[in-house]
Amino acid sequence: MTSTVLIFGPGYSAAPLMEKAKKAGWQVFATYRDARKQAGLEQDGYGTVDFSTGKAEAIVSDAPLHILTSIAPGDKGDSVLNAWKNWLEQQTNIATIQY
Repeated sequence: MTSTVLIFGPGYSAAPLMEKAKKAGWQVFATYRDARKQAGLEQDGYGTVDFSTGKAEAIVSDAPLHILTSIAPGDKGDSVLNAWKNWLEQQTNIATIQY
């Protein structure tokens, strides 16, 4: 079964891990906040998820789901947990969550 990874904040720190996972045959999805970032991710062969939706409908799999967030908390707390809490709580296949 192919593993899947969802990357929140696919920037400088996460890029090498994304590439390594893709080369290992994983399904790699990354969040974006603007169309230019989305286009770049898709051009590089990654699945994309609009961060503002708070859900990843593009990920349709019972395979183990690994989550990596490289978005630092801000003045209002953790933006990933604030926006994605409901979706994360509904997932039954989360294997790991990494910061």
